[in-house]
Amino acid sequence: MSDNESVASSASSRSSIHPSAGKAFAHASAFDAFFAATITPAKTGDAVFSSLTPLEPEEYQEYVKRAILPEPLDATPFYGAYATTIDAGFNIFFYGYGSKLSMLDKFARKVLCGRGPVVVSRCFSPSFDLKLFLSILQRATDAAAATIESALSSLDSAPRTIIFLMHSLDKAPPKVRAAALRLAAHPKAQVVASLDHVRASSLFTQRDLAGWAWHDLTTLAPYDTELAHIDPLALRQTRDGGSGTTANAGQRITESGAIHVLASVTPRAKQLFTFLARRQLDTEDGDDDSARRNAEPDSGIGIEWDALLSASRTNFIAINDVSLRALLVEFTDHGLVRVENDAYWIPLRKDVLTRVLDKAGLQ
Repeated sequence: MSDNESVASSASSRSSIHPSAGKAFAHASAFDAFFAATITPAKTGDAVFSSLTPLEPEEYQEYVKRAILPEPLDATPFYGAYATTIDAGFNIFFYGYGSKLSMLDKFARKVLCGRGPVVVSRCFSPSFDLKLFLSILQRATDAAAATIESALSSLDSAPRTIIFLMHSLDKAPPKVRAAALRLAAHPKAQVVASLDHVRASSLFTQRDLAGWAWHDLTTLAPYDTELAHIDPLALRQTRDGGSGTTANAGQRITESGAIHVLASVTPRAKQLFTFLARRQLDTEDGDDDSARRNAEPDSGIGIEWDALLSASRTNFIAINDVSLRALLVEFTDHGLVRVENDAYWIPLRKDVLTRVLDKAGLQ
């Protein structure tokens, strides 16, 4: 007899209580049936996830190569429905499994740009905060100051409605989300935002969601760009000695991660990375120590801040230290550029760095 049959038999035996005369005077309730069915302890197996041995980096890469990914779904046929929602004056939340980055960028180019200025924000970036968002609003609205009040005031006199495309809004800090909701309530602004987390709707109240429409944008596409700053093989290291400041000292970035980062930055940032990479490769070519040439670079091969700033001005990459630091933060946040003792370098071996430049089209 199986466990389920024994429980059912036990429950049926308790279904009524008979006195000695044989006539039932009490019947089991639903509560009695529940407790009768749960008196048997649950059986669990010994095969638990925590007992598995972690994969080595080589094994992980091999399994990733063998993985069969589903073909991304095409949402182009639904662009008309999305456009109708925009024309009706609604803001849009896009939800569903899969990266919506490329599909929404395509939607912006083909549909939204014909309806007014479009401002794109990538909220999944680790460096995306309220200060950066307000500076974007200031430039987009010609506001007098980098505040939400100033941006809303400037929108009053805007000749056309400005559309704000915000990727992965649920990953943005709470203050950014609050500012986006205030922006969406303005008659001269519309917000089109994507949400990735399955419980993202719990971030907003019913009052917040007034004026918003929801569209399913399931793509099944991998979150390559959104997760480029998170290396699954990252190993936390402890640096011995040294009193200099280190940015992202414990984060290692893979070749594919570096390519995804470069695909998401501005042309000026790519120009800066190309300069750093070519200088680093030239320095390694002049190194007589073959063992050191094949090892991961360290701060000894980096370029100091003053020299980097001077070279950036000469090559028209950045005109001052503020703009240069803004470009560098795109790479330091992802671990693609490290800084220690005021020296900046790319933590990739020569062969890997050469392949990254080639695949990213920066040769």
